[in-house]
Amino acid sequence: MYPVFYSSRLVSLPACANGLPMTHYVFRVRGTLSTEIIDTFPSMTADRECPRTILHGNLVDQAALAALLNHLAALGIDILEVLQIPARSRQPH
Repeated sequence: MYPVFYSSRLVSLPACANGLPMTHYVFRVRGTLSTEIIDTFPSMTADRECPRTILHGNLVDQAALAALLNHLAALGIDILEVLQIPARSRQPH
């Protein structure tokens, strides 16, 4: 597990899943998403920062990233920003 400060709090990120390296992503979307919508993203953690929501979590590959982006689009959620957090910023302290 790698500690990372995000939104003024410490989160721990797994180094890999099923032997594959994980990549941490941050998605800023327009609006404050409801709990019901957030629950449709089980691999993501959500922080509501009105007037937007920040989803963040680890994705195993580009297919998982594409699936998440497609899911956001299918729900009509406006994506404001997508960030990939480099592995070097996730080194243990």
